[in-house]
Amino acid sequence: LVGGLETPPPCITVSETGSMVVLCCGRQCRVVTINGAPLATIEVDSNGDRFTAGAPVRAPEWCSDHAVVVTGHANGCVRIWRLAPLKLPGVKRYGPGWRSVAGGEGQQQLTL
Repeated sequence: LVGGLETPPPCITVSETGSMVVLCCGRQCRVVTINGAPLATIEVDSNGDRFTAGAPVRAPEWCSDHAVVVTGHANGCVRIWRLAPLKLPGVKRYGPGWRSVAGGEGQQQLTL
C-alpha cells in the first residue's frame, strides 16, 4: 500500500463500507481498494499544497454515482474530489501544480 510514497503516510483512512482506503503523504494522495489494488493517485508540485489529511466520504446527492474523497492541505485548503472512470490515457491537469497520475487500464481518476 505505501510503496513509492515519500515517507510513511501520517494519514490512512478507510471508507465506511470498507471498500476503499485513502493514503495521504506529502505531495501524493493515493486511493486503493481494501486489497491494495490502485484506484487513483493525485500529486502536487508545490509544498504549500501538500496533503495533510484525506478521507473517503459518503457522496452527496449531486455526485451519488461516484466515490468522493475530501483532502486537507498545508496551505489551509480543503478540496473535494470525485473518483471517476479514466477516460483518456496520460496526464490531465487541474490547475497549476496539480495532476492526476494515470495508471493502468481500468484505473480511475480524481477530479475536482
